[in-house]
Amino acid sequence: MNSEEVFRRFDVSRESQARLKLYADLLLKWQAQINLVGADTIPFLWKRHIADSLQLRTYIGTGEKTVVDLGSGAGLPGLVLALAFPEYRVTLIESNGKKAAFLKEAARRSEISVQIIQSRAEHVDSEPFRHADPVIISRAVAPLYRLLGLAAPFLETGRALFHKGQDAGAELTEAMKSWRIIYIRHPSVIDSRGVILEILEVCTSMNTVQEAARPRILTIANQKGGVGKTTTAINLGTALAAVGESVLICDLDPQGNASTGLGIARHGGMKSTYHVLMGEATLSEVLMESGIPRLYCAPSTMDLLGAELELSEVDRKTYRLEDAIAFEIRERPQGREYSYVLIDCPPSLNLLTINALTAADAVLVPLQCEFFALEGLSQLLKTVERVRANLNPRLAIQGVVLTMFDKRNSLSEQVAQDVRSVLGEKVYNTVIPRNVRVSEAPSYGQPVLLYDNDCAGSQAYIRLASEIIRRERHLRAA
Repeated sequence: MNSEEVFRRFDVSRESQARLKLYADLLLKWQAQINLVGADTIPFLWKRHIADSLQLRTYIGTGEKTVVDLGSGAGLPGLVLALAFPEYRVTLIESNGKKAAFLKEAARRSEISVQIIQSRAEHVDSEPFRHADPVIISRAVAPLYRLLGLAAPFLETGRALFHKGQDAGAELTEAMKSWRIIYIRHPSVIDSRGVILEILEVCTSMNTVQEAARPRILTIANQKGGVGKTTTAINLGTALAAVGESVLICDLDPQGNASTGLGIARHGGMKSTYHVLMGEATLSEVLMESGIPRLYCAPSTMDLLGAELELSEVDRKTYRLEDAIAFEIRERPQGREYSYVLIDCPPSLNLLTINALTAADAVLVPLQCEFFALEGLSQLLKTVERVRANLNPRLAIQGVVLTMFDKRNSLSEQVAQDVRSVLGEKVYNTVIPRNVRVSEAPSYGQPVLLYDNDCAGSQAYIRLASEIIRRERHLRAA
């Protein structure tokens, strides 16, 4: 791959082409004096180093972005990105004096504005970057667990992109002995054996993200059917469990799709959330292990179809689930301490949904990108307000997640814009795309994150979990 092929592939402007050529010439000149890159890679400079760096553009995005390169060395990938895409605000961190001198000379000759810090990465103050949603990048050969330690202070609001080779799987296994991470694994488009690890969340294995003694209770509700409530519940639960959270999913839908979607076979006579609501069983007595570490499910059965009529005759009919969860928290067995409880609701605003809203700290609303989306949402928001006023004053809107988004359909984009204009920051940045693998996964009794971790739907739910964790962190800090 020569320079012209690289420019065409990554759509580099003429001005940026000139800067990159100047950089390549300068690197070759300095290479004779100091070891900037491996000598055996020089014949493949444009593919092995420059194109490999430019591919990060896909994951960083366009527009003004704050990019921090840990251990920049020869300016790979940070300086290359700054030369090609000058709208990026790039900081290069390099402890080696000679390499830092090269970076400064390359930046001066190219007439671009980059910040160059000559220091070890662990000594750099991350505070100035925390409010800029930084993207931390590195092509350093340091093992992943070491890179996570360097990047962690920057990742409270940002994310990281690390180049890794064919041993990425082994490095992930080793890193997870010390860290809990939410990540997406992207194949390199330059090196068939390489990957780009996108790190969305990181915390030490000794401290899970949710540290409160009481679990956070989120109700997933929308009176419209087929909008992705159950899919969101099981895949969000799976992603949270993967990062070290202990999660209980309460299935309040008589159809029981959250239960079967986790591989739990329903049968006549089994104890379920119906028996919990009727006071005939505790959550501990009905919950089942999902087969996913730290993820439990209180399944539903068709008995719930008659629950509304039966509940109308009992005391505290709108508080039955709240009382059951409170009892479970108080009396739970040793070692089973939930950090999240997710409640999957039926597609109606009936007494089951009212119970879920009364028990919850917040409601998460999946919203399909279709014409009548806002009309249905307004009904749900009115119900939430009534529940807050009369039954549960702590109830809040955690967020709205747009589902079944089809980028080929202009209506999806229009609905997304309309929802964001009305609800603003309540709408998650993450959008769940319409994806055939998401539709297939329940028939195999698996969350899509297990069925196909690399598909677009899985990656979207991983991003959603990261976004929710960050919102929860900011709520606790407020």
